[in-house]
Amino acid sequence: AVGVSNVLGGLIVSYSFRLTFYAVYPFFLGAIVIALSFEEPPRKTLQVQQGYWQELLKILRYCFVQNARLRWLILYSGLVMRVNQAAVWLYQPYFQVCGLNVAYFGVAFASFQIVTALSSKYAYRVERWLGARYALIILVILTVSGYFLMAYLVFVLSFMFAFTQQFTRGFSRVVISEY
Repeated sequence: AVGVSNVLGGLIVSYSFRLTFYAVYPFFLGAIVIALSFEEPPRKTLQVQQGYWQELLKILRYCFVQNARLRWLILYSGLVMRVNQAAVWLYQPYFQVCGLNVAYFGVAFASFQIVTALSSKYAYRVERWLGARYALIILVILTVSGYFLMAYLVFVLSFMFAFTQQFTRGFSRVVISEY
């Protein structure tokens, strides 16, 4: 659904930026109507656990103080995912620099969704083949290589260098959650 909407959005925006607002307006209106039609079930009893904050602090202490491997995995995954996510805000200006027609922006974003989906689907096989250590190392290598390739090689189809980052996006969510 996201890929189809990416392609349609790219085609619509090539005709008129304002038309994209009119195209999504019925869907937003429909979502509001559906949300307003929901009815909250009556609450039977209010369940409050004593010691919730102490339990939460105990979990945080375990994650960040007692278990060094878990601490570094949380910090590493957060860093990799944030550096990877930062590129999303740079894609449209990069597409313009490359000379990619605005009508094809949606096709580019749809191809990103396909790469992410395929990397998620085959993440376990790749991780088994690489092993845990190299599977984690490759996340940084692919993300950084995507940035460097896009910085130094600029042509119409160079948006495909972002496939390395999209592979990381799909691969990391599956593999890191396993550890």
